[in-house]
Amino acid sequence: MEYRCELDQNSGQELLDLNVAVQSMVKAFNQLTQNLAAKEQQITRMFQEQRLQDEQP
Repeated sequence: MEYRCELDQNSGQELLDLNVAVQSMVKAFNQLTQNLAAKEQQITRMFQEQRLQDEQP
């Protein structure tokens, strides 16, 4: 996800603060989805390894 805003000092401090908050939320969301994708891959590998072990005599 990406978010860009071109506010300047004439926009008012409240809007600038809101912009910072939105940017922080987007950054946190992107980090979360990256972490979730990594965990999903880890779990998939674990299940594959377990299946291979279960198939061995």
